Amino acid sequence: RICDGAVRIAWGFFKKLVIAERAAMPVNLIFGDHQTFTGLYVPIGVFFFAIQLYCDFSGCMDVVIGVSHMLGIELPENFNCPFFSKTVKEYWRRWHITMGSWFTDYIFYPISVTKGMMKLSKWSRRVLGAKVGKRVPVYLATAVTWFLTGLWHGAGWNFIVWGLLNCLVILVSQELEPLYARFHKRFPSLTGSWGYGKFMAVRTFLLMGLIRSLDCYRDVGTTFRLWGSMIAV
Repeated sequence: RICDGAVRIAWGFFKKLVIAERAAMPVNLIFGDHQTFTGLYVPIGVFFFAIQLYCDFSGCMDVVIGVSHMLGIELPENFNCPFFSKTVKEYWRRWHITMGSWFTDYIFYPISVTKGMMKLSKWSRRVLGAKVGKRVPVYLATAVTWFLTGLWHGAGWNFIVWGLLNCLVILVSQELEPLYARFHKRFPSLTGSWGYGKFMAVRTFLLMGLIRSLDCYRDVGTTFRLWGSMIAV
């Protein structure tokens, strides 16, 4: 146990002190001067910030888990290769797992079964129809959960918008699932290929990185302006 824990601790310090600290240098340069570093620099900064944040956070967790393992205390894993996720929903099942589980158990589910939500569910089914009505309480509970998740990260509009953008992407993807299913059925050789899986992982990585840039610029207007600079001629 001591040897295994020591290896985990060493790996955690390596991610934190070697990888994260060096990735922080281009991150601080690019996001620290958003007037100069626009356009192509934005996705470059997003890439390095994703590496920095992951190695910083997961490295600290490796140290904690390693020490706990030495003492005979088994803690749950908090990361499960999140950058290999093919969808945003899958990403959040792999990233900060304990936080996601807590918000699901103590925010989403309790809100979903409140008397008010039950009444809303019955009303929406009666007025909007069963197909649309059943989505209203679920989507409302999801939006509240992600709003509070953003607020948990920080009491600022950038974090609130960050949370709601994650919610929007997840709900839109959920609504488009029948379309995805038809696409996969129509092109099985494409969607089942190695390259398509990697494309989905890269797409999710970039999308999550762009949303996460709200944490870097700390201003919603500035972040959206910098997003626009990536496609401006």
